[in-house]
Amino acid sequence: LQFSPASLPSPGDCGPPPKLNNAVPNEKLLGESFPHMKSVTYKCLDGFYNIYGKLDVVTCLSDSQWTPIEEFCERSCVDPPRSRFARINPKDIKTYYPAESKVSFTCRPGYNTIPEVGSTVTCFTNYTWTALPVFCEGKPCGDPGKPENGDTVILTNLLYLAKVNFICEEGCKYNRNCHPCLFPYISEITCFSPPNVAKASINGSSTGNFVYNSTVTYQCDDGFSLIGEASLRCTTEDNVNGVWRGSLPECKVPESCLMTLTNTEVCLCKCVCGLLRISGCIVHCKITEQICTSSVVSLNYSKPSVSVVK
Repeated sequence: LQFSPASLPSPGDCGPPPKLNNAVPNEKLLGESFPHMKSVTYKCLDGFYNIYGKLDVVTCLSDSQWTPIEEFCERSCVDPPRSRFARINPKDIKTYYPAESKVSFTCRPGYNTIPEVGSTVTCFTNYTWTALPVFCEGKPCGDPGKPENGDTVILTNLLYLAKVNFICEEGCKYNRNCHPCLFPYISEITCFSPPNVAKASINGSSTGNFVYNSTVTYQCDDGFSLIGEASLRCTTEDNVNGVWRGSLPECKVPESCLMTLTNTEVCLCKCVCGLLRISGCIVHCKITEQICTSSVVSLNYSKPSVSVVK
């Protein structure tokens, strides 16, 4: 077996550094030959740690040999399990957890320790954790009470972070920002100002907030008739916001009207939509699809004549 001079290390140089199962050189190495006193530092693979602080570096000696090194990277469990009711004891917080490691927990604020229940977990030899026992229970909050104009529904219990439902009577609502085990604020539902209707006014005040179940009544101006229901009622659809219930009425000119003739001339009159303008004649007006027609009757002493104006 022959080697070319280029493939052989020079006197005092070393070949490639030792290979380890769970570690690799910390830097990229170029070439196959390393000079005397060259040092190579290793780093553990992901999931492995230098748990016992063993030597992690080798050095090229004058006899072209690397200093001895042994496997120093050991496997570790991942971080211990987390819990909403407990946290890791500060003294047991570490960067790695070898097999058979134990970690203890303490109850978080708002919880009491359950007697005679364990509070530790262990890293198995297969590098998984044992289950964390339920060793804490929430502190009691007491009776939440019954809100005025409502009722209380207890879903589970009355311990810390438990939730209860407050059911409000129709016409009442509660503050959605209440905290667990705190009494909600109950207030009455109100409606904003009712909508306006052309040629109409509202009996009483038409602005401001109107309490639940109150009503407003519309009244048409003189010369107009109300079509539909005259009143709206303040109610609610979601038990939170007030809305006006009922169909909005309209105020229109009457379909027929009668006035007394004051002269004997032929009289032509015009019926204007929304306003009835009459001067000295008998007029019968009909409003159909926003087109006004008027039948005008002229009272001559002889035979009457009829003219129609559109």
